[in-house]
Amino acid sequence: MSVTDGREGWLPVTDLKTVWAWDAWPDLGARPRVALGVPWTAVKRGWRLDPSRTWLHLEHQSGGLACHHPAWLLTELTPRPEVNAGLLALHQQFEESNLGTFSSVSVDDLIEYRAALGKHLQVDCNHAWAPFEEAVYPVDLTPAFLAALTAETLPENLNDWIEPEDGSDAIARILHDVARWQLLILAENSD
Repeated sequence: MSVTDGREGWLPVTDLKTVWAWDAWPDLGARPRVALGVPWTAVKRGWRLDPSRTWLHLEHQSGGLACHHPAWLLTELTPRPEVNAGLLALHQQFEESNLGTFSSVSVDDLIEYRAALGKHLQVDCNHAWAPFEEAVYPVDLTPAFLAALTAETLPENLNDWIEPEDGSDAIARILHDVARWQLLILAENSD
């Protein structure tokens, strides 16, 4: 799914083809995925991506019967084997909940979700809760929570995976790329 133009091997974001989550991961109902992503609305057309990762322009279906279609520039993480049961338990707890169908989720829904993250995975969503709805389960993007979910070696600054439009200008990296990464657990939508 990665494409390279041969220039230093970095991948132009515009060369990524859109893929639906159910095509990328046909077993999503039985095996939720852990991923790092940037909401597609925040992606800059001139970005080039580190070729050491597999990148997707992923569209997902979420929100139960609402069938929302959030999209991300995304790379999948390999979960620690010991968290797979917790990922599935989290999905099963909110499967068919239709959270996000009629409006944003309630505070009670968020409290339940936050407790479920702690119970099943020992992580939290104190700052990352906004995209939460059925099939999209955000987690605070911290080194501790990344380490709890994956054993992958990741850069200290995730923006090192992105070359901005104007090359390596440090100011552009700060202005264009700060605070857009999301740590997500994606599961099958119930509709």
